[in-house]
Order: sequence, then structure tokens, then C-alpha cells
Amino acid sequence: MNCTHFYFFVWVLFCCINGFGAHQQTQNNRHQAGDCVVTSYGAKCDAKTDDTQPIKDAINACAGGRYAAMIPSGKVCMTQPIDLSRDNSKLFVATGATLRMFPKKQWTNPKAPMFYAYGKTAVQIYGKGTLDGNGHTWYNGQQ
Repeated sequence: MNCTHFYFFVWVLFCCINGFGAHQQTQNNRHQAGDCVVTSYGAKCDAKTDDTQPIKDAINACAGGRYAAMIPSGKVCMTQPIDLSRDNSKLFVATGATLRMFPKKQWTNPKAPMFYAYGKTAVQIYGKGTLDGNGHTWYNGQQ
């Protein structure tokens, strides 16, 4: 391998490493322009209203593509268990956003986990927001 080929190889390697790193950083810290914002699907995200169906609608609208359903920053969305019923479903919880479960006694299916995606592939839940399972109600016996 001559010197020109070596430098070209190093340059390609450098570009690949930095390109993948930049993509991962973007994916973890902010949403993409085409993401399905849950408030656009009817979610109130006011820490009181049941936002389960609008969240499911946003997830299903974006499933299969490169975009994600997004819980926007500064919002607290209340939900029951969420069925990630399609392959390649994505849920992005932005920094400063919270996805909070209702107490278990309010769930329509109290045996379901917070998220379930039985038999599905490429399901992602990511972001720097908070997933709040409302565990204090379990711990204090308020189920």
C-alpha cells in the first residue's frame, strides 16, 4: 500500500467513525423534523388527562419509517400501558419531558407492563426525558 492509499484509508475511516457518532448524538438529543409529535395527535400532556390513545396513534403513524413518536420537552403525558404493536416502532422522550403511568388501579389491563411489543422487531424507546412508572403508588400500597 503506498502512502496515498494509506491516507485515503485513514480519511475514510475517520469520516465513518465521526459520521456514525454524530448520528447517534443527534438521535439521542433531539428529534427529527418529520417526527410525530404526540400533541399533534390529540395528547394534552397536562399531567392529568389520559394520553394513551394519542400516544399510540402517533407511534403507529410513524412506525415502519425513520421517524419517531415524540413526547415534547416540558410536557408530562399520562398513560396506561402502551402496546408497541408494529415492527420498527419508535418513541422519543425529549429532555425535560415525562411519560408517566397512571396508578395501576386505573389501567384497563392491570396485568400489562408499561410497554409491550411481543414478537416485534426494531422497537426503540429513547431520549433523555423521564419514564415514570408511578412506582410510589405501588410502594405505598395504593394500587
